[in-house]
Amino acid sequence: MRDLDTLRGEIDRVNRQMLALLTERLSLCAEVAEYKRAHGLPVYVPEREEAILNWAASAAGETFAPYAREYFQALMDLSKEYERETGAQSV
Repeated sequence: MRDLDTLRGEIDRVNRQMLALLTERLSLCAEVAEYKRAHGLPVYVPEREEAILNWAASAAGETFAPYAREYFQALMDLSKEYERETGAQSV
């Protein structure tokens, strides 16, 4: 078993990677918001969201499926909020 400091160091490393990916994702969401605004499209597309949630649960495997689904739901909620703040059409 690895010691606590080693494990926490690994978690810190993963957190840095996740933060980098979050900022990259939100930058892409800004572009999506611009496209949606220009084309009069809504922020929320239920079919797309459900497809992503189903994919995440399936890809994570049985043990982690509910956590993956909840994580991606929170991520998409933040993304929708950011899209609305950047000016995409609301539903």
